[in-house]
Order: sequence, then C-alpha cells, then structure tokens
Amino acid sequence: MAGAPIAWRYQSAGVEPARFLPWLTGRLRARVEHRPVIDLAAEPGDVVVNCTGLAARDLAGDPAVVPLFGQVVITEPGGVDRSITVTDERNPDALFYLIPRRDELVLGGCSLPWLPGAPPSIDPELTRRIVAQAGALGLPVGPIKRVRAGLRPYRPEVRLERVGRVIHNYGHGGAGYTLSRGCAETVAALVG
Repeated sequence: MAGAPIAWRYQSAGVEPARFLPWLTGRLRARVEHRPVIDLAAEPGDVVVNCTGLAARDLAGDPAVVPLFGQVVITEPGGVDRSITVTDERNPDALFYLIPRRDELVLGGCSLPWLPGAPPSIDPELTRRIVAQAGALGLPVGPIKRVRAGLRPYRPEVRLERVGRVIHNYGHGGAGYTLSRGCAETVAALVG
C-alpha cells in the first residue's frame, strides 16, 4: 500500500532484565561486589573483564564511547500479539520498536546523540510520538504504565579485545542483550 509505514516483524528470544539479571548473577561462581573502580590495572585477579559501559570512556580512556539518549514507553499489552517484535529503523530521529514482555510492552524510542555528563530526562513530546507510531502501525497497545529515559553506551564498533590481563567488552549501544551471548562466548575464549 503506497504511503504505508514499513516495519520488520520477526520472532526473537525475549529478555526481561528484572528477571534475567538476578538469574545470571545467581549463576556466578564468585560473589558479586559493588564498589567504585578507578583503575582497571589495579584490580585484583588473573583477568579483569571491563564491561563498564559509559564509564569505559574515562576508565579505559576511550573517547570513542559516547552516550546515546533512549526513551521508552511501557504499556499494558492491550491487543498486541506479544509473539512479535516490530522495528522501523529507516529514520534514526523517529526510531520505533516494540518489545513484548510477559506482562507489558516496551515501545521505543530514539537513539539520539547526547553530551557526556548531561543527565537524561523524559521528553513528553517523544512519548506522544512513540505512542502515535504504535497507532500508525495498527498496534492496539494498552494504557501507559510508565516512561523511562536513559543513556546507552555507544561506540562505532564494540570493543571486545584482550589487552594484557584486561578484557574489554563494551560499546554495545542499545544492542547489549542482543549481542550478550556471543560477546560472552568471545570473552570466555579470551580468558582461556
């Protein structure tokens, strides 16, 4: 149909961070310690894996790491078939995607350059645009539950390499979960 929006629809494994991260942490053979790190070389251990995201800009001295602003609208499932993921990436200023979760939908968004150090905040106009795009695609989403904004650690190319005893693994932008398994396998190979 001429003038109709174009979107990719595909099935994909779903990751719900609130469920996945505690499960993943529970699989570790070592205890998790939360504390500031200021020097990777000073960290104890045979190997240090640097997955510091945006902090890698300063911690690894990598100016190629820049923040990208992202905002999502989380809604009730409504009448959307939650077995699909929809994305339309032709216009980065009007990026749209839908990620189904067990009890909700994540509608996004944007991927916009952001000044390092500037705090992100929710843009009501962007919220309206995201919801309108869902409607234009004929997606009967439910009521809005919440809106979230944050920064993604972007790098033109993911840094995944070993330098001495430090393995760098960062710069995934908005594709962290998509790339996580493959990157983890590469990290394991670099450790061995």
